[in-house]
Amino acid sequence: MLNEFYDIANSLKAAGIKTVLLDKRIKGPSKGIKLCLEIAPNGAVADVRLLPLDVVKKSWTIANGNKNSFPFVRFQDTLLVHPYTKEELKKRKQEVFKRGTDLAMAIEFLEQSAQTYEMRSLEFDGWETYRSRIESRLEKLRLIDDELSIVPATHERFLLLAKDLEAFSFSLLEGLLALLKNPTDELVKTVFAVLLEGGEQVCFEAQMEESEFSITDPNLTLPVSESLSVSNSDSMATPNSNSRACAVSNHPDTINETSFPQANLPLLGRTPLFARKEDVECRHRYKRRGVDSISVGNSTIAQMKAALVAICAEENEGKTWSKIPSENPSSRDLLIAYVETAPHLAVADAFVEDDVDKATFAEKAKLIIEAVKGNQLDQTHEPRLRMLVIRKV
Repeated sequence: MLNEFYDIANSLKAAGIKTVLLDKRIKGPSKGIKLCLEIAPNGAVADVRLLPLDVVKKSWTIANGNKNSFPFVRFQDTLLVHPYTKEELKKRKQEVFKRGTDLAMAIEFLEQSAQTYEMRSLEFDGWETYRSRIESRLEKLRLIDDELSIVPATHERFLLLAKDLEAFSFSLLEGLLALLKNPTDELVKTVFAVLLEGGEQVCFEAQMEESEFSITDPNLTLPVSESLSVSNSDSMATPNSNSRACAVSNHPDTINETSFPQANLPLLGRTPLFARKEDVECRHRYKRRGVDSISVGNSTIAQMKAALVAICAEENEGKTWSKIPSENPSSRDLLIAYVETAPHLAVADAFVEDDVDKATFAEKAKLIIEAVKGNQLDQTHEPRLRMLVIRKV
C-alpha cells in the first residue's frame, strides 16, 4: 500500500496541510496517573503534585529506544527499604485500602512506614550513562525559543538534583508525606506505589512561575522535535553511497536499508508501512526478502508516515477515517476516505452506515459534492474520492 500512502502525502502537501513527523525519540509516557516533581533553581524538589490522566495522555517524553526517558523517569526501586514480600505487600495493601472505609488506615500505615523503614537513595543501573545522555541532549535543547525555556531549564535543574540523590530522595519523601494531608484515593495509592511498590514513572518540571507552558504541554513536542532534529542535520546531510531513485517517488533519495517504521493508527495500533514476511515463499519470486524487495527513500518514508498519522489523527475521526465492519464480526477495519483535492473535508462517515437507502445516500453524496465544489483547494484538477481500507491480519 505504499503507493496509496504516497498519494495521501501528495494530497495533503498540495492542499497546504502541514504534516510533521516527530523525532523518533519523542514518545508518550506509559499510561496512568503520575507524580510531577517541581524542581527549584537550586536543584531541590520544591513541590509534588498529581498529574491527571487526561494530562498524562497528551504529554510527551524523550526516550532512546527502551532506555529510561525524560522528563518522565521510571525508578524501579522503592523509596523505602521494607521487609515485605510481593505477596505480603499485596495483602497489606488490600487491608489498608479496604472498600467502604476512609483513607485514614492507609495514611497511618504509610506514615508509620516512613518512620520505620530506611530511605533508599533512588538510582538505577546505568545511572551515569543516563546523566550523560541528559547532558548531551541539553546542548541541543538550548536551541529552543526563549519562551519555551522550561524545557532546557528542566534538564538543567534535573542535572543539579542528580548530583545528590540522597538529598533528592529525602525531599521526595517529605513531599509525598505532605500530599497525604489533602488525600484522595488515587493520590494515596500513588504514594503507596512510590514508597513501597516501585516501578513508578514520575515527571520532572522546572518550577517557573513566569512560564506560560507546563513541561507536559503537548504543544512543546514539535519545537522539541525540531530542536533535536536540527542538531543532527549535519550528519543527516552527509552524502551516502546508497543514494538512488526511490521506487515510490522516483526522486533521488537515500534508500532505506532497515525495517520500515510503524505508524500508530486507530484500531490497528502500531502498523508497519511495509512488511513482507520472509516465511511466505510465494513473495520471493525475485529472491528478495523483506526490505530488500523494494527500494524506498528515507525522506519518502518519512513523508508517508507523517501524512498517514495526520490523516488518522484523533480529531479527524468521522472526517477522513472511520471504523467499519470487518469480515470478522468481533473486529473492525480502518477506512480512510478523503477527497484528493480537498482532503480537509469530512467524508468518511458517509460510507460507514449499514442499510442506507438510495435516497439517503444520494442526499449525502450531493452534500459532499457541493462541499467539494465550494472548498476545493486545487481548481485545476478534477476532484477524486480516495478510499482505503486497512485490516489487521
